[in-house]
Amino acid sequence: MIKRLLLVMTLATSSLFSLEKLPSEYLVTFGDPNTQVEFTQYFSLSCAHCVQIFRNDFGKIQEEYIENGQLRYVFHPVPMDLTTVQFMCCLEKLDQNEKRLLLTVLLEELSLDNPEFNVLLMKKAMEIFKKNLDEIEDETFIKLSGGFNAARDFITQEESVMVVPSLQIGEKMIEKEPDYNFISLIMNKLFIKESDYEF
Repeated sequence: MIKRLLLVMTLATSSLFSLEKLPSEYLVTFGDPNTQVEFTQYFSLSCAHCVQIFRNDFGKIQEEYIENGQLRYVFHPVPMDLTTVQFMCCLEKLDQNEKRLLLTVLLEELSLDNPEFNVLLMKKAMEIFKKNLDEIEDETFIKLSGGFNAARDFITQEESVMVVPSLQIGEKMIEKEPDYNFISLIMNKLFIKESDYEF
C-alpha cells in the first residue's frame, strides 16, 4: 500500500503538467470516486485513434481495473472540433450515469466521416434522456453555450494537450497510447511490483 502511494506521489510531482482541466460537468468518470488511483484520458471525437482505443481496449480496462475498484478513469474532452464542442453542450445537461452512456454510445457508433450523423446520435440520445437539445446544430446557440465558453478557455491556456489520446496520471502527462497493454503495465507497477519504471 505504501509503495503504491509513493509511486502515485512520485508521478504527481515529476514532470508537472499545469493545465487547468475543464469543469467537472464536461468530464466523464468511470469508477469509484474514493479510489486512490485516477487516470485522465484526453480525447477528441474527431480523433480516429481515440475511437479505436475505446472500441478495442476500454471494455477490458473497465472489467479488469475499474469495476474492481482499483482505478478511476476520467475521459476529458479536448475541444478541437465542432463535434466535441457539441458533445460538451450535451454533457452539461446530464448526470454522470447519462454521461457515461452517451460517451459509450458515441464512441461505439461514431462516424468520423459523417458529422451530421454524429449530431443525430447526440440529439437522439438527449431525446431518450428527456433532455432535448434540438438547437445543438445552431451556431448562435453553440457560441452562447457554457460548453463553447469552457472549450475556448481550455484551448487558449498557455499549457495545452499536444497529442490525443494522451494520459494524465497525477500531474504527469504521458504521450503514449492509453491502450489496454499500457494501462496494464502501469497498474501492475502500482499494485504488484516495486517500481522504478519511468513513464
